[in-house]
Amino acid sequence: MKKLKIFIFISLAVFFFLITIYLFFYFLEMKVQGEYRKYDSGVTIEVNNLSNKALPDLKFLYSNSTEVGTVKSLEPGGTAKITGNSKEIKGSDISLYLNYYIENGGKKRG
Repeated sequence: MKKLKIFIFISLAVFFFLITIYLFFYFLEMKVQGEYRKYDSGVTIEVNNLSNKALPDLKFLYSNSTEVGTVKSLEPGGTAKITGNSKEIKGSDISLYLNYYIENGGKKRG
């Protein structure tokens, strides 16, 4: 009976030690990655409007025409972030394109 209690005590101590080590490395990784830690499986795009005009309907696409996201309207000096999932990327070409409208109403792809 005494050996069983010692075995249980040692097992619990090892278990809690392993949990502590796991949590230490988990929180260390979160700190190193900073605010982008939830985006490791995709792409994050930060858009800054440095012009003095509002930018309507900015659409970001992967090379295979899969949409990453859209910024509906971005005021002068404004910032927006959009994210896309890496599972949407099919192939080795990971080019990123931006579709936007210019003043005369035409659509550009940049």
